[in-house]
Amino acid sequence: MSQIAFVSHAIAAFAFCMLAVILICVWRRSAPGFWLILAAFASFLWALAVAAAASLFPDMLPLVPVLETVRTGAWVAFLISLLAAIWRLEERFSYAFLLALSVNAVFALLLIVDLGGWLGLFPAIAPAIAQVSPGLTLLYLLGRLAGAIGGLALVENLYRQTPSNNRWGIQLLCLGIGSIFVYDVFLYADALLFRGINADWYGARGVVNALMVPLVAVSAARNPSWKLDLHFSRRIVFHTFS
Repeated sequence: MSQIAFVSHAIAAFAFCMLAVILICVWRRSAPGFWLILAAFASFLWALAVAAAASLFPDMLPLVPVLETVRTGAWVAFLISLLAAIWRLEERFSYAFLLALSVNAVFALLLIVDLGGWLGLFPAIAPAIAQVSPGLTLLYLLGRLAGAIGGLALVENLYRQTPSNNRWGIQLLCLGIGSIFVYDVFLYADALLFRGINADWYGARGVVNALMVPLVAVSAARNPSWKLDLHFSRRIVFHTFS
């Protein structure tokens, strides 16, 4: 991996570490709050592993796909925890629930593949593969792409099913998490088209992920139902986004 990957993901690791610590300190025992903390912590571990693999610890490379799957799956779980209250499955069936099950199945399969590579059960698929070969690598990239598209669909579903008078509280959240999935769609679609993951695009992903941290933090402050006692002064928020 390049120096860009190290710097980019080191920034992301710091940002998500700060977010996780802050959220833990203000958590008031709620399911959305728990999954948000887990997603932030998983993102921290993933970014830290990429930064380490790009610098002094290249042997950690097989662990990176495992943590990437856990990190993305945690964000999906957070979205599902928010959607669960909207679905009201005891009253009616929701096709979005079927979508969530499908996305979970994709990430479960990816996790099996990643863990198998990490444990040496079959060749590990490094995140910066040079060529897309038939078989496992192609399925890996298709799985990553499908998971990212599914996550993006869940973000769209959350925004669309939230009442219009409540969307103010989730707009920044959808923008932040949506940007993660959009970038992943671009990254893995590009890998499938050009038969290899672009190292520069992969390296820059850390900064893209770090940019969503303040958006998530502001959304947490806007949603007391998540039971995260987080507050920002209006002046700080104004200068942050102006």
